[in-house]
Amino acid sequence: MPHQRRQLRRRQALAASGQRREPLCGRHPTGYLEGLAAAGAVGVIAELLDADVPDSVAANADRLELPVVVLERAIRFVDVTEEVHSAIVADQYEEVVFSRHVHEVFTGLGMRRAEVTEIVEAAAELIDSAVVLEDLTRQVLAFAGRVTPAKDLLRDWERRSRLTPTGRETSTSGPEGWLTAPVGAHRQEWGRLVVPHPGDLGERARMPLERAAQALALHRMIEQNWTELEMRAQNGLVDDLRLGRIPDEAEATARAHALGLQPGLTYAPLTICVVESVSADQVMAQGRLTRALDSVRHSVRGVGRTALTALRPTGQMDLILSLPASRNTDVMTEVCTGRIQLVVATP
Repeated sequence: MPHQRRQLRRRQALAASGQRREPLCGRHPTGYLEGLAAAGAVGVIAELLDADVPDSVAANADRLELPVVVLERAIRFVDVTEEVHSAIVADQYEEVVFSRHVHEVFTGLGMRRAEVTEIVEAAAELIDSAVVLEDLTRQVLAFAGRVTPAKDLLRDWERRSRLTPTGRETSTSGPEGWLTAPVGAHRQEWGRLVVPHPGDLGERARMPLERAAQALALHRMIEQNWTELEMRAQNGLVDDLRLGRIPDEAEATARAHALGLQPGLTYAPLTICVVESVSADQVMAQGRLTRALDSVRHSVRGVGRTALTALRPTGQMDLILSLPASRNTDVMTEVCTGRIQLVVATP
């Protein structure tokens, strides 16, 4: 009926009662259903007592993806409406409560300047699924696996990540159906958050992920030092290895590779000490130490290798070098000579 279509708002179901005069039983049920679908109806509930519904109604309903329910006995439509409204209100209230909780969690983290790992862990807890933070080179900076072991979560991470395109907004893509959210200001993105197994969480995953991305962007604006964030991630892994906190070799290997350490047949520990005089200016000494670390990393890249590095306040640099099967001594010598000596020897 035209007046019914005019009064419909989108995302509403039409409830109608009658007998043979009901349009579903008339001569033009197809046009009737098409009109309702075009008006934005999401379903039709018809009370048709002693009326025959043409077979074409079911076929057209399937074609239009418009649910049609035919009732063969009288009911109180007000009861149906109350039940539907109660369910809608309950769902909406639950979403409001969840949204408020997400807001409170990330506001609290921002107020106390929480670390990157805390933000990622909070997102994983709210989503109840693993979350990974990676930079633009596909290196993992932080992750929270929940019940997923790190060796499984980060397995072959770089290759899997490159198969999943980076979008400008939160989206699901890639062969594994990753849910991703860019991190950083518009046109200044420096990483992304990934939920590798979002399932059917929908908005329950999207909202916390976007709030976490905002919190991380603000965190970086405060830190103003991206290298420090990367170094902190490597420092944490080196400390975990040194103190025996990772008993599983597979997990250690997965975390190291996710941080950019290339696979090697051997891994060699190396310690470099920068000695300063007792009377040295602490600010200048820290600057020399930072330059020395940059030189070490440049030298490692210069010989075609990778390493995990950890900087100590005492002037000590701990490295884990990924080495080929042979020429280990030569590689170590190349890393420890040249520019490193020049920087470390500078007073």
